[in-house]
Amino acid sequence: MQNRAELSLNCFNFALMDASASTVAQLVSLLVQDYDFELIIWGLQAHSFYSLAESNENYFSESTWIQYRLGDFNFEGWLNEHSYLFRALKIYLPLLYFPDSLIQVDASAQTERDRHVIKSPEESGYNAILTYRSSAPLFAPDEDAFVHYLTSLSAPSHADWQAIDVMGQLSKDNNFRLVLVEFPTMATDGSSRAVMAEAAAYAQARGIPFLSTQTIGLPITAYTDTVESTTQHYIHNHFHVSGSILFSGWLGTQIGDAFANDAFDDVHHPLWTPSAQTLTPDYEATLGFSREHYQQYQTRQKAFTLLPAETVIFNPSPVELDRVFLQSNLGLLMERQPEMPPDVWQENLDLMVIFDRMRYRSELDQPALTGWYESADPVILRAAGITYLMCRQESEVVTQLHCPPAVYENPAYTAIRSWGYAPFSDQYHLFYVGMVP
Repeated sequence: MQNRAELSLNCFNFALMDASASTVAQLVSLLVQDYDFELIIWGLQAHSFYSLAESNENYFSESTWIQYRLGDFNFEGWLNEHSYLFRALKIYLPLLYFPDSLIQVDASAQTERDRHVIKSPEESGYNAILTYRSSAPLFAPDEDAFVHYLTSLSAPSHADWQAIDVMGQLSKDNNFRLVLVEFPTMATDGSSRAVMAEAAAYAQARGIPFLSTQTIGLPITAYTDTVESTTQHYIHNHFHVSGSILFSGWLGTQIGDAFANDAFDDVHHPLWTPSAQTLTPDYEATLGFSREHYQQYQTRQKAFTLLPAETVIFNPSPVELDRVFLQSNLGLLMERQPEMPPDVWQENLDLMVIFDRMRYRSELDQPALTGWYESADPVILRAAGITYLMCRQESEVVTQLHCPPAVYENPAYTAIRSWGYAPFSDQYHLFYVGMVP
């Protein structure tokens, strides 16, 4: 964006999870009291215009501090704003006198659904979602689930539509540019498209640019999924961190071009309705790493001595995940976990080297392998020139078999090393295929 606009920009993310449009407008009305904005980019989806009955945003409007800042004077809100001591006591006194108030999670009490809910490494709710639901890293959109999700809500809130007017007035009063951006979602349907088309027309009629993404295609791996708590359906409206990188790059270019072409004064400028295009990632060229860390991987690859060079590593999984996809997801995660211990970092580099060398059944011209899936006879593998076996084991969906169970029981298969694959919460086990006496 900076290169396109020829400006130096300081960017901040003030997002509030699950916030409807009316709550975002309240948040911005507070922010403009403390910050001078040049531009506010407001990301929207269809559900932004539905006030959810149970949502994190309820804590926002119910906060005494927020009420105080919005002009409803109350003593607790005043103390929150002006007293460091009061804020500290609110945090630490309950922990000191009521330690049982700390939330304890009983892993054994988790339901099947809970085990499938996606979790970021630090479960604070404010980090990029770095992992997929392990049973389905690649998936098709659940159109029915998304339609059910929207229709299960009440009608779009009048206050949420009015929020566009509020934001437009804040933009004028505080002299900042405002652009509404339709955030892509994997599952789109007629009702959600209609809501976004209405939002676009509503904003444009008030002189506010609306950047449509209806014509922008992202790869399936750009998305992750979450579970809608009421219907138990998977809703594909969250980016995987790789999708965030990909879309943010495109968005920055588009907004930068809008600055360069004075498009903010023309809501019908072609930049706001871009031509059809499919975004392709460039992070795969360095496997999700920075250039420096990618060089570390290359060095590790050359110095790798765990296995003989040119060794065939057979992965018999029927789910043939792309090797670069596996490596890049791990690289993205490692790049964003600077606290990762050095030994774990090196183990992950080794796993990435193994991924590079492993081959799936479709890549090996070995018809005799059909019989091996039934018998797990190591003689069949040795006859095919295969001396190493890589078995994936899902930690959450144990019914999905990626290796014959007999492999783990046959003494001819010698376990060499195991790795945890954090992006999917999986395990990978490397075996040496020995000679049968």
